[in-house]
Amino acid sequence: MPKNGTLQDQQKRFPIAFSIGVLLCTILVAIWREAQSYSMSDLYPLYYGGLAWRQSGNAYQLKPVVPESTYEDPILAIGNGYPLPAVLLLLPFTYLPAKIASIVWISLLTAGVLIALRINRLPYYICLYLPIADGIRLEQYAILVVALQFIALWAYRERRYWILAVCCTLILTKPSQGLIFVLALLLLTRKWQRFFIVSTVVWGGSMLLDPKWVGEWLAALPTYLAASQTVAPWAIIILAIPLLLIKDYISAALIAQLALFPHQTTYTSAAVPLGVIHDKRSKWLIPLSYLWPIAAYYLSKIWGTALCFALPAVLLSILRWLEQAYNPGQK
Repeated sequence: MPKNGTLQDQQKRFPIAFSIGVLLCTILVAIWREAQSYSMSDLYPLYYGGLAWRQSGNAYQLKPVVPESTYEDPILAIGNGYPLPAVLLLLPFTYLPAKIASIVWISLLTAGVLIALRINRLPYYICLYLPIADGIRLEQYAILVVALQFIALWAYRERRYWILAVCCTLILTKPSQGLIFVLALLLLTRKWQRFFIVSTVVWGGSMLLDPKWVGEWLAALPTYLAASQTVAPWAIIILAIPLLLIKDYISAALIAQLALFPHQTTYTSAAVPLGVIHDKRSKWLIPLSYLWPIAAYYLSKIWGTALCFALPAVLLSILRWLEQAYNPGQK
């Protein structure tokens, strides 16, 4: 009886310990961000897009709201390439000064990833995976999408289809990060009705608020893509073929997503391990990810992505399939 009581007490205390841990992590991240001297981050195109939408009704004309001294900054010169639902999601941040908004945002990204890992009963050291850690450092919206992808996979396994529908809808607010992943989940579950309902609320609601935004967004995209000088590493799609053959459709979708959309930098690969993340050996993907700067320097960024992010996840998926094929009783 004492042992059971102790175990129950530990289980009751764990959420408190987790909450304290998350709070400490977010405080440390906030202190680190406050100490940084750089004036721009990847949040700012969305931040100033929301500010422009509030002031002029056009989230893609940033010049009137961006400080003149920072307009030539490469991040802002690229412009806002996000659809309006993403802008609206972050609209509350525009009521804060830019630096404060940045501090709050990076803290929330950190907390969001930790909570998503907790929901999936995954080790928190996954935050050290280079694309995730670097994405948090850059304050990238893609990290919010990755946290939603974690939760979406949990909802898929637990058959929480309304949660899955909400996650998939929000993931699509950055389609270059999650479109194929969402299509794969919807094809696997065939639960389209809930997704259409939630999507109608989110995307239809944005159209009611601003019927012109789609045209303005599409008009801004060519400038955004040209200024960001990105290319789609389409050759990586080859790595998805063996995944399809072994029916690891989630991993195949994640590799296809990486291959078919413009490559930015490390954070583009943040979701790649999601299909194999519950395998304990996935911890080795973390040290391998830190070989990316070497491969990127001596080969190219795309080769670094293929060799350090995509290939290890594909090999682990194939290894798991081989083990299950030759040892059916092994979990």
